[in-house]
Amino acid sequence: MVLRVAGLRWWVSAALVVGVLTSMTADAAWRATEDPPQGPIEGVVRLVGDPTPMDGGGWRVEVRHEGRRLDAEFGGAHLEVGDLLAGTTIQVTAGSVRPARRWQRFRHVAGTIEVDHVGATGPAGRVYRAANGLRRLLWKGSAPLGEREASLLAGLVLGDDRAQSASTADDFRAAGLGHLLAVSGQNVAFVLAAAAPGLGRLRYRWRLPLTLLLLGFFAIVTRFEPSVLRATVMAGGSALAAARGRQAGGARLLAATVAGLVVLDPFLVHRAAFRLSVRSEEHTSELQSLAYLVCRLLLEKKKRTRLIQH
Repeated sequence: MVLRVAGLRWWVSAALVVGVLTSMTADAAWRATEDPPQGPIEGVVRLVGDPTPMDGGGWRVEVRHEGRRLDAEFGGAHLEVGDLLAGTTIQVTAGSVRPARRWQRFRHVAGTIEVDHVGATGPAGRVYRAANGLRRLLWKGSAPLGEREASLLAGLVLGDDRAQSASTADDFRAAGLGHLLAVSGQNVAFVLAAAAPGLGRLRYRWRLPLTLLLLGFFAIVTRFEPSVLRATVMAGGSALAAARGRQAGGARLLAATVAGLVVLDPFLVHRAAFRLSVRSEEHTSELQSLAYLVCRLLLEKKKRTRLIQH
């Protein structure tokens, strides 16, 4: 009875701490988007995401300028913008800045700029160059499949649904298969399964850091999609627990993952993909797959060593 009461107090205390921290970070994030930058804007911006086509022509992409996130709209004359990917820098001139709407502020966006002129572009950093190279390689390899099939493959593997037509999305949703059009947490298990033979051949001390690096790189490749972000953090937690010779419980790991992510980015709760990912009934089987893979990677050598010693 005493242990139960002590355990309940610990969980209540943890919930209060998480609530206070989340409130503080949410308030700071909301205040950061209150006042949009004053136009005109001229300088170098870095693409946070990949450009998406706008209705009527042109491109829209989230950029970072002087530490603030903005939605940038490029007219139909700037066709070259459509070939750029996240991490790339570009010289722009924008005459007007519109205040951010409520749904934009929940994405940490402070305003919208209408780009009048596009100048020179610069390369992304090394990690993003590698991630972008992998995305382009997949697109190039799927070209023989046809435009429709290639767009479906990009959505399933990378979460890139920019080339998917509205009719295709409607057909899948009508069939109850809309979740197949985008990357999900199960993709993390597929990545670990594909990497398991190679990681299993490495020395034991290298397996954990390389597993964590692989998870982080896949999150970058998929542009930190909420479902992948949740599954990546859960897989990392399973890996850390397995490295210590333990197996993380599903409910506790999910709770710790959600609490940690919400403290870091409280606005995630406004993302439908994140809420559906947490509420999905698939996370139990998904976590079992992830736990099995990381335990196989990180504990197999340890168990074998103990057997030899005995």
